[in-house]
Amino acid sequence: MRRALPVSLALWICGCAVVASRGEYRIYRKLVLEDSPDEQVRLVHRHEREYPDGLLASKVARIRHRLDERMYMATRNEAGLVAYLRAFPDGGHATSAAARLDQARRIRLAREAAERAQEEADRRAALQAEQQRRRWFRGAFLGWVQILSRVSSWNSPMEAFLAANEEFSTVWRDEGTAPVCQGDVCTREFPHDYYIRRTAQTRIDRQASFLLRVHTTGGLVTRIDVLIKGQGFLAWRELEGQNDIVPDDPEQVADARERAKTALAEMIQTAFPGGAPADAAAEPPVGVLWAYARETLRIELLSAPEGAPEPPGDGLTFGYAPPPPPEPAPPARRRGPRSRP
Repeated sequence: MRRALPVSLALWICGCAVVASRGEYRIYRKLVLEDSPDEQVRLVHRHEREYPDGLLASKVARIRHRLDERMYMATRNEAGLVAYLRAFPDGGHATSAAARLDQARRIRLAREAAERAQEEADRRAALQAEQQRRRWFRGAFLGWVQILSRVSSWNSPMEAFLAANEEFSTVWRDEGTAPVCQGDVCTREFPHDYYIRRTAQTRIDRQASFLLRVHTTGGLVTRIDVLIKGQGFLAWRELEGQNDIVPDDPEQVADARERAKTALAEMIQTAFPGGAPADAAAEPPVGVLWAYARETLRIELLSAPEGAPEPPGDGLTFGYAPPPPPEPAPPARRRGPRSRP
């Protein structure tokens, strides 16, 4: 915005106009009346370009010096330094401004690099957390398989069994809900809430439970089950695949069971080396998908048919299999009397 011209200044300009060219005078007059620093800078450079040796050059130089000082003193950030150097690339503070600008740029670039690194770290952490969330059932089974691979003292009383297996005993006694015993079976339940992501804003909430069951025969520990209660392997499949599984769809059920079989068989053979796949035949209603035997231990991968009372879910059972009794020695042959020659 232009301001009103004082009378004294108007008279002085008129005097200048007598000796300065009309074009130079017109630029100078606009410069004096202009309030905008950016427009003043533009007019200063125009005068320097068109009238470098003009009669008003010294007056324009003084105005330029004031603008130079004012703009430099107003610089507070990278944008201000860029504006100053653009206005006065050869100004009185150009060297200092260039050094400050270089430092400001290096600081900004370092900050942006740190922010990008943090964003990448956050992205990777979120991805890892999401993978762990989806693979919860897989991780839970793997943890139990590893614990049970270190179990000893099968076919011993419960207290002796727990005393001999501290790792198993710690989980059995200290985590989750208290064991519930009915007859020869004691069960601990470990609930787990999970969800299936439908969109970025919507999801389906689910709940499943891990069952840890200890069976005794005649007061001796002979079998341990690790099961997913309820939907069983279907819950595992829908969490890992983030797909809503339809229990009545035979193809989805078969796919869930096959995937579980592949994963669990690999875990078992890794944790229990030296064994071999065994006959998976079982009496109904239990569905044995796969079996593995090593020494006195038989491991079966179970998938209970719908509506079956036992087992109450899908998973693994680790059973003590006593070695068969030794075969009786054949009767000694009776040696008859020797015939005389």
